[in-house]
Amino acid sequence: MAKRVSGKVVRAAIIGYRMGRHHAKLIAQNPRVQLVAVCDLDPARHAEAKQDCPEVDTYTSMGQMLRRKDIDLVSVVTPHNVHCKHVCQCLRAGKHTVVDKPMCISVREATKMIDTAKKARRMFTIFQNRRLDGDYLAIRDVVAQGLIGDIFEIECFAGGYHKPGERWRSHKKPSGGVLYDWGAHFVDWILNLVPAKIRHVTGFFHKLVWHHVTNEDQGRAIIQFANGAVADFTLSSIDMAGKERWRVLGTKGAA
Repeated sequence: MAKRVSGKVVRAAIIGYRMGRHHAKLIAQNPRVQLVAVCDLDPARHAEAKQDCPEVDTYTSMGQMLRRKDIDLVSVVTPHNVHCKHVCQCLRAGKHTVVDKPMCISVREATKMIDTAKKARRMFTIFQNRRLDGDYLAIRDVVAQGLIGDIFEIECFAGGYHKPGERWRSHKKPSGGVLYDWGAHFVDWILNLVPAKIRHVTGFFHKLVWHHVTNEDQGRAIIQFANGAVADFTLSSIDMAGKERWRVLGTKGAA
């Protein structure tokens, strides 16, 4: 655990400990943030939180935890389809809120979360940890230095041929679909590489092999930007050939 520093210390709580364990580790490394509470409805996860963080109060009720006056910030790390519900509950309780990516399932939910944050006068943001991935940072630096000129095409790929695990991230209702999980990272990377507004989006899905889960086997999104650049992203669990994660074309070179 990081040594505490003088001055303001943000007192944080986590909702959802499965992936929230990673958030707890990050908080422990930050001397200006102190984890004071964890909430998880699953008895097994609740027990893990209690074992991992014996100095932290643990809860199985969000409402009970959010009534605490000494919590400044809540990190919501729950399934995608309940992000909106949990974030709005935290904001209405007067807590600044961070939600794990993807932000939510629909535009309607996104608007509701933003409006709730404004009404509550509280900070609300999305946890985008993979903005620090080495491959993305290298490409960003190459582009920023002008080494490949202006980007006109980005091709991204993730996946292979593998049987998806039977967990909530493999099912459409709680996850949103095949493009919502890793797709949130790739779209975030793409939008930070192309300095233009989106003009058009299209896409394709295949459901051919893995019928024990409800997510699509493969998803592809194609984004056209106002400056003419195009980004093409594919995520697959039925691609037997595979390819590199990145292919970025510019007017002076490529990465």
